[in-house]
Amino acid sequence: MRIAFIVPFTNTYNLSHTGVWGDCILVEAIAKSLNKKGIQSGVHSVPDFKTEKPYDIAIHTNDLVHTMEFSNIAKKHYLWIQGIKAGIVTDGLADLLDPEQIYEGAKHRYEKVFTLSKTLAERKNIPFVPCGVDMESYHPIEREKRYEITFLGNLIKPQRLNEQYMRPMGRFDYYLAGGVFGKVSHERGIEIVAQSEINLHFGYPHTLPWNMVIGRPLQNSACRGFTMMDEVPYMMEVYKDAMAFTKGGEDEIEKIHYYLSHQKEREDMAHRAYEITKQRFDSNIVAEKILEVL
Repeated sequence: MRIAFIVPFTNTYNLSHTGVWGDCILVEAIAKSLNKKGIQSGVHSVPDFKTEKPYDIAIHTNDLVHTMEFSNIAKKHYLWIQGIKAGIVTDGLADLLDPEQIYEGAKHRYEKVFTLSKTLAERKNIPFVPCGVDMESYHPIEREKRYEITFLGNLIKPQRLNEQYMRPMGRFDYYLAGGVFGKVSHERGIEIVAQSEINLHFGYPHTLPWNMVIGRPLQNSACRGFTMMDEVPYMMEVYKDAMAFTKGGEDEIEKIHYYLSHQKEREDMAHRAYEITKQRFDSNIVAEKILEVL
């Protein structure tokens, strides 16, 4: 079997002027796991897609199959709904789509539709397949702590969310990296996690109501970093005593103070998060879930 993962944009790893889209990191990890199982897999972008021989299966992270020539890509097509509109940024913000609208418009175009939204999966009775993390690529390293709290990412979310979750960092010894703050290498990203007492994450507006599993907290945990994030219900259920969850604002300030003054508790939680991630979200495990769907 030959499997292609189709992302809607050119791979951004080596471009200095933009961040790296999570789709790329996610599917690269899954393709790597499938290749280790002897299943030939590759990642292709819509603008750059070229192949002499169609794949057996194409898994799309955006509903763009109707804009492409089917026969040139694969014999069968699947959609993995994630809710970002073709990785497009308009006026500095990521364009978002309603996952339910994506499903209703796409369900007849694909062999099967699955999603990383727990809410959509339950509402439409379709397979739930969360993000995975390559735990060979993201791994713990030992570094002396340098920052009380860090944010590694980009400002492509609405301003109200940026202020809600990032303004509290100003009360502490903080560090910002990625995107407009300065793109960092993969190796430097791992080092930042190791040097941080607290690693902050918050998702797009639709991640909470649609209960979507996002990659960054998994990557932090794979590095055995301590994560504080927004209150995504599924993540709160799975990592209930292994991550800190916050509404932002004053709640975040109080929790940052608390966890900075409780080092042992913070370290124990980071260890538990690492074990949960290894047991449930390792890309090898998620690859098996995808094979079950196929």
